[in-house]
Amino acid sequence: MASAQANTIFELYAIILNKLRAIYLIPELILPKMRYFFFSALTTFLFCCFSLQNINGQIILGPDAEKLIKSPFQVVDKGWLDRGSISINSTQTYLSNWAAGGNSAINISGMGTYSLFYRDDRHSWDNIFNFAYGRSLIDIKEPSIKTDDKIDLTSKYGWRAKYNWSYTAMVNFKTQFAPGYVAGSRGLPDLNRGKISDWLSPAYFTAALGMDYLEQRKITCFMSPFTCKGTIVKNQKLADLGQFGVKPATFDEEGNKILPGENLRIEYGAYLRLGFSQSWKEQYRLDSKLELFSSYLNQPQNIDVNFEGVLGCKINKYLGFSVIMQILYDDDVILVKTPAGFDDKGNPTPEIKGPGLQLREVLAIGFQYSL
Repeated sequence: MASAQANTIFELYAIILNKLRAIYLIPELILPKMRYFFFSALTTFLFCCFSLQNINGQIILGPDAEKLIKSPFQVVDKGWLDRGSISINSTQTYLSNWAAGGNSAINISGMGTYSLFYRDDRHSWDNIFNFAYGRSLIDIKEPSIKTDDKIDLTSKYGWRAKYNWSYTAMVNFKTQFAPGYVAGSRGLPDLNRGKISDWLSPAYFTAALGMDYLEQRKITCFMSPFTCKGTIVKNQKLADLGQFGVKPATFDEEGNKILPGENLRIEYGAYLRLGFSQSWKEQYRLDSKLELFSSYLNQPQNIDVNFEGVLGCKINKYLGFSVIMQILYDDDVILVKTPAGFDDKGNPTPEIKGPGLQLREVLAIGFQYSL
């Protein structure tokens, strides 16, 4: 019975694929190199959707499948559930006539997260807000340095398909609180060289439709071949320079601006989001996620990567420490790899720019409170 049912599934699936061969020609007209990637993403998504359905009222995986696979909708409390935490960390150092050398400094940083979940037998809705901000003051006569800056909001709605799978719609928004500046010779911000980032410059939003896999609220896998990713650069000076991948301004031969740079860039592609969360003894907690995005029409081989990992330890009710690691790669973000300078012979060397790997690591110990 199960074998005959499986054959029926694959026969119907083959018919669907044959009907979709006209779609296969679309990317060939737009971008020949993308046809295999586009077709694979689309058919894989359709297979996941189709294989989760019932055929003639019978369960595809067999009558004992319900006993083997438990849905996350059945293991969490129904209704609303929330959790959150906030931490504030600071250090202060004062040196006067210190023979070993060094600088006086004041460092303060804060980070927080708040999550609001809804569950019932058919629906799930996850809302997650993360933020972080930190500054360091090394010289009272110099501006303080931004050491951390993050705003990240995610909302994900799921309608249960079968077992651990859901049809899912997700939106995500990322930006920062304060402007960033080019670092000077002493590592302090050089205000004269202008901003390299600002509020909503950049800001990223992602809207995606796909399938989400959830295992005991510890492991998640969201796959979407239908994703819209937007890049916002509100600061017009940065937009005119074409920062963060937006179209730069157009200038004439005398340097006069003819057309301003665009403030918005839209991309369509495939999106994958993997997540893992684990707690031990109500004292240790690990949260991590990996996001991958590939644009269908603009160099699909250059995949945007965002990995974040947070390891926290609760020492007591109001004291804890956390380690945060973030790795970013975006081919559209141009970094200064080697600043302009002089070689050993005194000859000037040009500034070298290009895309590169971005790394952020934060070790924080201080006040921590869980909601």
